[in-house]
Amino acid sequence: IFYGLRYGFNWSYKASYLAILWSLFIGFNFAIMTTPQSLAFLLVAFTIFILPTIKRGIPLHFLWIITILTLTIHPLGGIPLFFLALLLSVPYVKKFKKYKWCAKPLNCIIFPLAAISLPLFFALYEKLNNVAWSNIFNINFWPLVVTPAFKWYQTYDFPLNMLHNIGANSIWLYLAIVLIGAYLIIRYNKYIFFRRHILFISILVINYLVAKIFLSFNLQIAYQKDDYLNRIIYMIALAILPIFLTTIFFWLKKILTVKHLWSKVWLIVLTTLVITISTYFSYPIYDKHGNSKSFNVTATDLKTVEFIDFHAQDEPYIVLANQIVGVASINTFGFAHYYNDNFYYSMPLGIDNIYSNYLSMIEQDANREQALEAMNKAGVNRLYLVVNNYWHSAKQAIQQAKETADGHFLIDEGVNNIFLYTR
Repeated sequence: IFYGLRYGFNWSYKASYLAILWSLFIGFNFAIMTTPQSLAFLLVAFTIFILPTIKRGIPLHFLWIITILTLTIHPLGGIPLFFLALLLSVPYVKKFKKYKWCAKPLNCIIFPLAAISLPLFFALYEKLNNVAWSNIFNINFWPLVVTPAFKWYQTYDFPLNMLHNIGANSIWLYLAIVLIGAYLIIRYNKYIFFRRHILFISILVINYLVAKIFLSFNLQIAYQKDDYLNRIIYMIALAILPIFLTTIFFWLKKILTVKHLWSKVWLIVLTTLVITISTYFSYPIYDKHGNSKSFNVTATDLKTVEFIDFHAQDEPYIVLANQIVGVASINTFGFAHYYNDNFYYSMPLGIDNIYSNYLSMIEQDANREQALEAMNKAGVNRLYLVVNNYWHSAKQAIQQAKETADGHFLIDEGVNNIFLYTR
């Protein structure tokens, strides 16, 4: 970020360093979560900030190296970068007189392909997973974007309320500051620094609109059907981060040139607030206002999957549990078993999987009927239900399962509850 701001946008050292801190406004969980998508997001963010320096300090082939790396990590981040690299490579054709005429036709071909590349990828991905074309394409013009409602907390103490008031409305604050940045870029004729950003943003926005309007995501369960679309939106948010920081730059430029002490104090207070809020919401939340349930794999989860495998004694079984427990099983046993191309721990992927049965048992009613339905899907006679004590409906699910299960086991004195269903 510093390199791009200092040498790409020609900002001062102080403004560049301070802008790094303000870039934390969007959070940094994508940079620390150990998932392929997060690593791809990190490389996309890296590319966004070095864009102004491509051909002016950083060679184009370096962009191609980053693009290929990203493609091998996660196509959702790699595909837009691939087409961006292609578009930036077209001017090199003009160096060859014989092929100079190809430049404009190539741009006319590459940009439309870039604008629909992700929807094409999503459609092909679903088709390869045996989803009928009629279930992939579904025109839906409204709503194009689902925006969060404005929230205002005033129930508990002031510091906690302030944290959540800013965190819950950060999207609106971010967009407002981006609009101010766009206005300043136009007013002060800084457009030349953002031509490539606007090109990349345009590609992402059109991809999002085409996917939103024309595609249905039937491989995902109900509450995850918009996950891929939300990831495109997040890439757009990363792509407009330099515009957001432009607003901060003009503000910093003014503050750093005045000698008033209170201006510096105000800058320190706001920057500290941004860092504090960013850190707070970049990790799982468990307070009076919310419970994100985004806990990491724990030693208890590892004990749980080991106990289940030992207790089953080589008899085929399936497990209804949250995704973190499934991750623990992959860590311990790898991708050990499948049924109908679905993983034997409940995961929200695939067709006719058992994750819907898990949600029904953990959220509504832990009854034997749901357990039998899941066993029928997998063709097994043994099922384990895992209830983590941090789950918001844990008490209800545990009480219901005690009345319907064939066995009950405690891991680490009830941190995880395991219920056995057989037939």
